[in-house]
Amino acid sequence: AVVTSFSPISVQVQVQVQVQALRLNQQQQVQHPQRLNAATQEAATETTTTTSFIATELRGAAMKLHTKSQSPKEGKATETPKPSEPYVPTHLDYLKFLVDSQYVYKCFED
Repeated sequence: AVVTSFSPISVQVQVQVQVQALRLNQQQQVQHPQRLNAATQEAATETTTTTSFIATELRGAAMKLHTKSQSPKEGKATETPKPSEPYVPTHLDYLKFLVDSQYVYKCFED
């Protein structure tokens, strides 16, 4: 599998190229409405046919985590049964929360 990554700069450059192609296309349509620039048409088809990492590999991995109720067509994960009784925190749980919070704040201050 080929993994391609896009940096924010490359995406920004691609958007700028698309905007320039659209502006050029608009200018040519005003000057010559019956003609379109071949380079502009190629740029438009290249950007629409390009598939990204998110649309291919990442989508497949995400669908493995979805359950059938979340995604009836592609869900693969098994559903976990919901607890019959809601969780009720105890004094010990609250004390652990306070100790953890104190530790976090101490780390941020140091």
